[in-house]
Order: sequence, then structure tokens, then C-alpha cells
Amino acid sequence: MSRRGSLVVPRAAAFVAALASAILWLVLLSGGPAFAHAGIVKASPEYDETVSRPPEQVRITFNESVQAEFDPIKVYGPGGERVDRNDASTDPEDPATMVASLEGDLPAGSYRVEWRATSADGHPIDGKYSFIAKEGADGATADNARSDEGLGAAGRSEPASGGGFGRVAAYGVLGIGVAAVAVVALLRRRNT
Repeated sequence: MSRRGSLVVPRAAAFVAALASAILWLVLLSGGPAFAHAGIVKASPEYDETVSRPPEQVRITFNESVQAEFDPIKVYGPGGERVDRNDASTDPEDPATMVASLEGDLPAGSYRVEWRATSADGHPIDGKYSFIAKEGADGATADNARSDEGLGAAGRSEPASGGGFGRVAAYGVLGIGVAAVAVVALLRRRNT
């Protein structure tokens, strides 16, 4: 084999590596938001917020439209009982917002909100958080209420994550690597 023939594999490998790098940068720089799931932009009450009295409703607004089906928001009171009116739905005037009405005459204390929805890309998202009502509807106060009280290790705020982009980027890199190895193997086979 001539000296020129032995340079084919390194040149091909360099070309494939440069192409893979260019494709990776295109994916990382241009595709980020397209791969992300919906994420919360506002909640009312806010995550770990202390409010003066229990609210009349819980509202969760996302960065894109969501589908709210099958009990999308559940709210539990200080005693662990469910205190929403089982009417959670997407706001008809804002498809990016889910709303759940709460019962009246709620006590002071720690409340837990559990939510789930389907983002525009079809993936389910969910999370939970808590808030505190310093004073109940009847004016009574709760002693030493904490937003994570009674919720265990998983009770702290857990906002929705965009989760999908990192996975897609990793699969893209893996696919490019496999393609590069296959091209180099074919070129080596052809030159032997």
C-alpha cells in the first residue's frame, strides 16, 4: 500500500469527527427549547409561600399550553385530608394555566399541592409543593407550621423539569459516535 493510501483513514476520521462536532453544536445551539417539556412559570400560592389565610383556589401557570386531565391538581390540608373541590381544569381563557377551587372554612397550617399535566409535546409532567396559611378562615392560627411538615423527604418543592433536552442531546452524540465508528471501519475495510 502506498503512503498516500495510508492517509485515507486518518483524513476520513478527521472529516467524520469535524462533521459530528458541527452537528452536535447545531443541535445544542438551535434545538434547546424545542426539546423541553412545559415548566412552571408561576404558582399561586407560590412554592413555600406563607399566606395570611387559605386561598380560594390554586393556580399553576406553565410556559406553554398543557392538558389537564384526571385530577390534575390535588390539594391536601394540615391533617392530610383533600381540601380541593375536585374541579381542577385548564383555565378556559389561558390554556397554559390550571386552576383548582378549594373548600371554604379551611384551617391554618401547611398545605400540599400535587399536580400533573401533559405538556404540548405529549409528555406527562408532575410535581408537588407546599404553602402555609398563617391563619385559618375562622381566624385561628397554627403554631409552628412549616411548609414541609408531615410531607417526608419528598415534601419539599419540586418544580417541573424540562428533562427532555439533555436526553436528546446525549442520544444525538451517541448516534454521531456510532456513525463515525461505522464510517471509519468501512473505510479501513475498503483500504485493506
